[in-house]
This record gives sequence, structure tokens and C-alpha cells, in this order.
Amino acid sequence: MTANRHERVVVEADGGARGNPGPAGYGAAVLDADTGETLIERAAYLGVTTNNVAEYSGLIAGLKAAAALGARQVAVRMDSKLVVEQMSGRWQVKHPGLRPLHAEAAKLADGFAEIGYEWIPRARNTHADALANKAMDAGEFGTVELVDVLADPSTSDGSGPARPNDPPADAAPAPGSDNPADAGRSDVDGAGATADAGRSDVDGAGATADAARSDVDTATLAEGADDPVDAALRAMVGGPGVAAARPGGSVAASAAPVAGRTRLILVRHAATAQTRRGAFCGAECDPELDEIGRRQAAALADRLAVLAPDAVLVTSPQARARQTAEAIAHRLDTVPRVEPRLVEVSYGAWDGLTFDQVAVGWPAELDAWLAATSVPPPGGESMDSAGARYSEALNEVRRHQHERTIVLVGHGSMVKLMLRDVLDAGRRFLDTIQVDPAGLSVVDLFDDGNAAVPTINDTAHLTA
Repeated sequence: MTANRHERVVVEADGGARGNPGPAGYGAAVLDADTGETLIERAAYLGVTTNNVAEYSGLIAGLKAAAALGARQVAVRMDSKLVVEQMSGRWQVKHPGLRPLHAEAAKLADGFAEIGYEWIPRARNTHADALANKAMDAGEFGTVELVDVLADPSTSDGSGPARPNDPPADAAPAPGSDNPADAGRSDVDGAGATADAGRSDVDGAGATADAARSDVDTATLAEGADDPVDAALRAMVGGPGVAAARPGGSVAASAAPVAGRTRLILVRHAATAQTRRGAFCGAECDPELDEIGRRQAAALADRLAVLAPDAVLVTSPQARARQTAEAIAHRLDTVPRVEPRLVEVSYGAWDGLTFDQVAVGWPAELDAWLAATSVPPPGGESMDSAGARYSEALNEVRRHQHERTIVLVGHGSMVKLMLRDVLDAGRRFLDTIQVDPAGLSVVDLFDDGNAAVPTINDTAHLTA
């Protein structure tokens, strides 16, 4: 292969959900721009999420694959009007859940010398659409399918294309277009808004950034292989009878399935620089874990490998939660499902400020916010509003994972609000309970409507 053989590529991507939100997956194909030859295919099941999260996840997967091939000039073709217009800069990204995904895609795009985006009808996007549907089909049968196909393994020395170590699976939801031309698809965002040409506010309601991406790659490719990797399939999250032994010790007796009980393990993400500053860091704030946070996430993962080795893993799409979930996923040998509705509360004008700074700048507004959960920060979201979407997400996950153990990785407000609702507590509960980074709380929900909370803010794994 000459040094510039794959410098010019076309990325075709798609993603969608069967229901919005619903079981979702994505597909992406990288083609040689001059010959049309397929170079790489990627697909993954994302769990329950929205169409728009899935679309962005497919784009991210395709851009990462193009970067792995050393591409310099990239033409992106998608049947998502929303993603194409937002990535082209003509539409704003108004929904906080999609901003992290957009930012990640934009960062990847900056790595190419040239990049352009073209909307195409769904009928011309059949390659990526088929990959996304294949991933969704696999997921609905209790498995997660990760595909990484290198259609052209040849290189200048015949050893196969350079492949990154542990390439991410870039999980995103399945075929779903937000273009009205795609009749019959679930193209209405969670808020009921269809993506019309000229609109800039059609981010999928509840779609979150990360969205739907799972950066845990279970389809590791052997470097130097002479043959294409046709597919990497693994039963990951919830196939009947799938309960392989995991490293890390025996499972606690309380982790065993109990008839009529669904166990929740509520996890706050590990530490970031913002966390340790004590600053408000909401839906629009997306720092990554710092060194301390990465160590915390690893310790938490070791704990959960013992406590809940066969758990379903669901995460907020924001970087700090997603990175915490990825550490857990690696230890549990599973793939996290991204749930956009688990994003942190939006703190509006207070984002990035400490409590003392807010008290000086907005004394009356802060008093009102502390007095009533129905009052939002200036330009932000009320606790009541956030609690409603958390409950909606939890109820949906619980319906699909009845009598399972579910690890929900999110933010401090998510843990507090879910505990408040289970305990039927009031506003003061939110101010007095402590939820530490990488702390876990256990809630048992029973079919008869009762609940038990055996553990709140357990951080024993951080001090061992």
C-alpha cells in the first residue's frame, strides 16, 4: 500500500432506535474515495437510547475508523439531516444531551486536513443502515454485536493495515433518521419534535452526548493478520443463561437473583478537577476524570466485579460518567448502555461556579432554589424536572431488565433524587445526604411496590 492510498475516504454512517428511545445500534463504513472499495465496517448495539444519539455515535465510529486508516480528506454521508446540519455549523446544538457527542465528533473532525458533510436519502445509505440493523438485531436477542471488518488487509509490506491497540467500539444506536423524507422510521425526538429542514432545535429529547457511545472495544483485532476480520460477536449483557465466572473473587450472596426483586446500584462518577473544586458542574459541563478519578474508577470496578459481576450497566453520556462506566465495563466484560436522560441537572448561569460565588452573585435566586425543587437556577433546570426524567429512564430500564441487577452510573443529583423518591423524603434530604465521587448506593425494588435501601454512599473500596 502506498503511503497515501487511503488518504481520501468516504464515511457512511447511520444509527437508529426501535422506538425513540428504544433498543438502538449504529453502523459505519469507510470507503476508498477513488475506488469505492470498503475498507472498514463498524457496528455496535447501544442498549436503549434515542435515534439522534445513535446517529452521532455512528458518525464518531466512522471518523475514528477513518483516522485509524490515516485519512486526510474525508467526505461524510449520512441520512440524518440533524447531524449533517449541526456538524456543518448551520444548525445550533441546543439539547444539552447532544452537545458532548457533537463536541467529540468535532474534535475528531479537526484531525483531518479536509472534511465535508453531505445529506443523502436513506435509500442511498443502505450499507450503514444494514450494519446498524444487524447490531440492533443482535442486541434484541440478549447479545451485543461488535463488528470491525477490514475489507482490505493489504499494506505496503503485506502485513495488513495498522490497527490501533484496543480500538474503541464507538457504541451508538441504530438506524433512525431525523429527516422527514424517511417515512416509517422513528424520527421523532423524545420531545416529539421532528427534524424539519431549517430547524435548529431538533436535538433528540433526552438524547445525551456520549451519548450513546460506548468506547469499550471487545472486538480486539490482532495486529498483522493477513485475512480480514469478518466480525467479532460476543454475548455481553443479558443473554439467557449467560453468567460466566469473572475474575475478582466470589459473588456476594446478596447479588444472587431474587424473584420479584430488581436491584439498583446507583453510582456517582469518579472525581474530576471540577468535583474537587466543589463547583457546580451540570449538563453543559463535561470534564474528564483526573488522575485521582481514574484510580477511583478502577477501585470501584474491582468492587463491582465482586458485588455485581453479571449486572446490566447503564451510564450517562457525559464524559466523567462514561469514563467511570468504561472502567467498570472492562472489569465486568460487558458494554455500557448509554442513557441520555441520565445527564446531570443543568445549572445554567451557575455552571463552573462554587457555592460561595453563587451566593454572592445570585443571593435571592439561590435562596429560592434551595427552598423549592420546582425552582431552576437562572437559565437552568429545576430538580423536579431532572427528577422526572431520571424516573422515566429508571422505569424504562427496569421494565427491560426485570429481576436483574442494574448499575446506573451518573451524577450526584441522579443518586440523590432517586434515593429521595424511594425513601419518600423531602427537599431537606437533598441538602443533607452526602454522595461522594465513585460512591455507590444499593436500592432493591420489589414487584409488590415495596423497596429497601441497604446501602447509601458506600466508599469502602476507595479506602482499602
